[in-house]
Amino acid sequence: MQPRPVSVPVILDQEKVAQEVAKYDINTVPVVDERGKIKGIITVDDIIDVIKEETVEDMLKFGAAGEHKMSYLKQSPFLLARSRIIWLSVLAFVGIISGFVIARNSLILSQIIALAVFIPLLNGSAGNAGTQAVAVMIQALYQGEVRFNDFWKSVRKEFLTGIILGFILGLLGLLRAFFFQKSSLLGITVGLTLIINTAIATSLGAVLPLIVKRMNFDPAVISGPLITSIMDVTSLLIYFTLAKIIIL
Repeated sequence: MQPRPVSVPVILDQEKVAQEVAKYDINTVPVVDERGKIKGIITVDDIIDVIKEETVEDMLKFGAAGEHKMSYLKQSPFLLARSRIIWLSVLAFVGIISGFVIARNSLILSQIIALAVFIPLLNGSAGNAGTQAVAVMIQALYQGEVRFNDFWKSVRKEFLTGIILGFILGLLGLLRAFFFQKSSLLGITVGLTLIINTAIATSLGAVLPLIVKRMNFDPAVISGPLITSIMDVTSLLIYFTLAKIIIL
């Protein structure tokens, strides 16, 4: 029995067409209507153009820079600003929440000034870890390596990865506090915060793309800046909570 030739329906998204071509390792694929009648043929050159277009689009989404339908030099500063302002406003709002968290803990900061020294390290590490996890998960989703059925397996893998990374970063933070701030309690606080934050960030980096993909949205919209902002707030909450328990 002859195997059924690979074809794609007219209404199929161009990115999914590219995935089909890559999956079956073919150079051309016919496009058919609902009756199975051939309406055209997509070649590997067409697929290369699609991949370039989708790559640029995903980069813009991942950077929360909006969509650009014309070349960069043809766009006015007003159009560039309009394409970015929505995400920047959302991220600014999350930043305001981070400010509230710091303000509510101003008393402990005034008592232990050294706590402020480690805020950039904690926020940066958590945001970077989350961004890495998002990037890896999006790639796995696009290549068909991960599906929603692999939800808990993926979360568990990223959680354990975060624990490993957190222990390494936590040790560095502990040594930094011990040798430069001469405080073992501060070192323990920083170390534990890095472990917890990194584990949460990598787990969240796995969860969000899977959920967004399940909702039939592009997981690339879960951009690096967004998860970084979320982790800024989470990191501060965990840091100040542990400081009150361990140091005070």
